[in-house]
Amino acid sequence: MMSSTAPCQWHDGANVKLHEAMRARRLAEEQVQHSSRTHRHTARENITKYQNLHDSFEKKRGATNHLSGILQERAQSLNKTIAATQRSLEALRSAERAKDRPLELNRFRFETRNKRPSCERVRDPFELALEEEQEQLRTAQRLLNGNAKKTEAALNTLGRMLDDIHFDHDHKEHGQQIDEQCLGRTHAAWPSRGDVRVGMLKHGLASPKGTLKAAASLGLQASGMVSLRVPSEAVERVAAPNLEQEERRHHNTARNALLAKEAERASSQLGTETNALLQQTEADCRRALEKVERTMAHRIEECTIIKEKIKKAILDTRNQIQRTVRTMQRTETEIHHHEEPAELCTTRDAFRSSRKRHENIEDPVSTAMHYHKQGLQKGANLLGSCNGHENRVLQELERARRQLEADLADKEMAIDLDIKCQQRRV
Repeated sequence: MMSSTAPCQWHDGANVKLHEAMRARRLAEEQVQHSSRTHRHTARENITKYQNLHDSFEKKRGATNHLSGILQERAQSLNKTIAATQRSLEALRSAERAKDRPLELNRFRFETRNKRPSCERVRDPFELALEEEQEQLRTAQRLLNGNAKKTEAALNTLGRMLDDIHFDHDHKEHGQQIDEQCLGRTHAAWPSRGDVRVGMLKHGLASPKGTLKAAASLGLQASGMVSLRVPSEAVERVAAPNLEQEERRHHNTARNALLAKEAERASSQLGTETNALLQQTEADCRRALEKVERTMAHRIEECTIIKEKIKKAILDTRNQIQRTVRTMQRTETEIHHHEEPAELCTTRDAFRSSRKRHENIEDPVSTAMHYHKQGLQKGANLLGSCNGHENRVLQELERARRQLEADLADKEMAIDLDIKCQQRRV
């Protein structure tokens, strides 16, 4: 059978196949070159992103350590402030309770003095001092109670602040542990072989710290590594919100620490006010008590002096009564002594009236007897009047004695009650 293909056609067919094979090889070589460039690019990008990620972890760890340190320092300061505030509150409550005993003593003295006789119930300096002390004690308790409520509110605020600080610190510690776990997990090997990534593995790229060194030894440009905020619009849209959240995290921690610090400053200022209030109320109440003790002693001394005067007046009055009684007895004796001469005059008149008519005349004897009668009558009248005055004086003396004795009894009772008040102590 004869061949139908000419030699020229055979050569042309072979040449076409050779050209196609050459074109395929050229395309393949171009593809190999393109793939190699792609491999290097993707490796470089991987190294860059890997290093950026590692740097981000390091920065995040450093920032978290810094924030945790701030929170821990603030928590320690808060604990000290809470302890100081608690001691301040206990001092306030103790001082407030300490005013109960003086108030009880004050009420006892008021109630005891109310038992005085009505004539002894006067608003003397002692009673005014008791009223002043009572007002001072109640004012002190009111001020201490108000300051204690403020301190309790400050303690509650500090407690909430401490809870917030602990909450934030615990979360940051947990986040730090997660970041540490992430930093501890590195590439054990690059999954490709026969290309640049095998060389990277040989140069220590399995560790993030060897990334830059490996990239430089393999001719990869690491200087083009970018920071977290890549100047790419697409990446920026993702990075910006994330960066904003990180900044918000820093801001929230700083705000909590600042609020806690302000609460501590306010609590410290309140503690200073509390110390001043404790000293002031203690000094005021002490002065009020000293005034009560001073006026009470003066009142007892004053009443004792008056009592001694009354005793002396009673003794003098009794002596005067005795003298008056003796005088009245003498007056009555003198009156009795006038009765016999008067009877004698009457008898003599009777005798002389029996004289004879020519002898029954008014002679000098009659004149003398007349004057004698008048003298006796005048003396009797004077003695009677004197006796009447003596009776009235005696009654007045007796009334004065009874009044003095009653007043003495009232004074003694008042003094006894005041002494009872003086002997009662806090």
